[in-house]
Amino acid sequence: MARRRCCGVHLHCCSRPHEKPFSVSASGSFAMMNLHVLPNLGQLANPGPRIALLITAMGTLISQSSDPRFQPENIHQITAHCAVSADSPHAVSGGIPKTTALNCLARPGHVVTCPLDWQQARLALLGEPPQSTRQNRAVTNLILRFHFGPAEAAPGYLLVMPTNVYSRERGYGFDLGSAVQAVHWDDDNPLYSSCCTADRPFFFSVALPEGNYNVTVRFGNKHIATTNTVKAESRRLMVENIVTAPSKFVSRTFTVNIRTPQITGGGEVHLKAREKGPPPVLHWDEKLTLEFNGCNPCICTLEIARADDAITVYLAGDSTVTDQPKEPWNSWGQMLPRFFKPGIAIANHAESGESLRSFMRERRLDKILSTIKTNDYLFIQFGHNDMKERGEGVGPFTTFKADLKQFVAAARLRGAKPVLITPMHRKTFDANGIITNSFGDYPDAVRQTAAEQNVPLIDLNKMSKAMYEALGPVNINRAFVDGSHHTSYGSYLLAKCVVEGIKSNRLELVRFILDDLPQFDPAQPDPFETFAVQPSPSESTTAPDGS
Repeated sequence: MARRRCCGVHLHCCSRPHEKPFSVSASGSFAMMNLHVLPNLGQLANPGPRIALLITAMGTLISQSSDPRFQPENIHQITAHCAVSADSPHAVSGGIPKTTALNCLARPGHVVTCPLDWQQARLALLGEPPQSTRQNRAVTNLILRFHFGPAEAAPGYLLVMPTNVYSRERGYGFDLGSAVQAVHWDDDNPLYSSCCTADRPFFFSVALPEGNYNVTVRFGNKHIATTNTVKAESRRLMVENIVTAPSKFVSRTFTVNIRTPQITGGGEVHLKAREKGPPPVLHWDEKLTLEFNGCNPCICTLEIARADDAITVYLAGDSTVTDQPKEPWNSWGQMLPRFFKPGIAIANHAESGESLRSFMRERRLDKILSTIKTNDYLFIQFGHNDMKERGEGVGPFTTFKADLKQFVAAARLRGAKPVLITPMHRKTFDANGIITNSFGDYPDAVRQTAAEQNVPLIDLNKMSKAMYEALGPVNINRAFVDGSHHTSYGSYLLAKCVVEGIKSNRLELVRFILDDLPQFDPAQPDPFETFAVQPSPSESTTAPDGS
């Protein structure tokens, strides 16, 4: 028995002692294999080498043929440390079939395909290099499918039960101490026969490489009505209050971006202590984490697929833009995804306490530029912390404008589209209930730069003044946690302002805004009583950096 460890997959080949095993490229903590073989395998006079694959420390392995000629008994589920094997269809007659392939999914959403005609397999077994460059290539059209509940998994789905707790070894599961229960009922369609639910928010995580993903969730419960809100990563609002009646089921798809600190080409983002943890904040770790919230939230199925063609909207900013990890703090950046159709991914790289210069110094801009592509967007909002910087020549019309132009030029160099956003006002009412300017000339510097560089401008400074004054000195406290940082209600309203700015600039993004979203007038903000996004369970009294 020859053995080789191939990046997380142990490959065993039962062959002659001098023969070497061929290599299968796969890595990570979760593996799925689809083994395609010929249906007349047992009829071959000389099957040739017998090849067995052994997956270790990978949790559950699904081995399933996509060949329609296969019978159901050939589709089976095995566990870690079990071997699945097949005979090589190398017949004595010399016919070499070329239809057999082995697909390895090493990490969810990242597929390494090894198309093996059996002649290449034999060459590799004999120690000769493969003849095809197809041996290791990325495949992005495979979908991860999870079926929740105590029943048998639907064909093509991986069963998830309440006891499946996330770990790096498993690669998926309920996370962050979630306590869920499974519910089952009889239905001819197994996809509608069970769900997982809880009486409080719960979390489900899947280990994935960074990038954009389309996520489809099916909600519903045969016995009771449900209300479902989905947040991704650090409380990024994706789906809001999807209601299902008893025995009714609804699916929703959204596009989510996930990332890690590593930068293509070398190095990594210089994270702050609060980002590093332990544990690290959810928007910098190795997995996609989904929070399911609402009244009796119920998930039946979850599908995840790569969305490399999605348009990515990158956000560069400070604490008023970033994904705040804990209640009651919030920002417009983490509310923005809720207003878009699938096909738009919001990549929120903003961080508390940042200025244009610190954003560059900590390599956050480098991280964005390493993944941004043609027709993506870079939304840029700074000013809260830039205005506090001191030094010779430092000011809104000197260094601040120069840094803004550097961001704009860097985005355009990569074919992306920059958008400048003026900083929203702080909670600074005068005795007459009028908002006063606490930013000096910094908002005007943004406006000047947008005009000089022919860059779209979203004047959040102007819109927030109208909105705050409409709320008044009393109701404004429902929109702010302190003088600078917002509640979920306040950031929700500001996100609507940003959407209106996208519309008024006639950006291409307009066609991706949800069709049922009514027009928003900052001078007539939605009453607090109409805001229905449930809070997440994590809380902190510590204010974010910056003010």
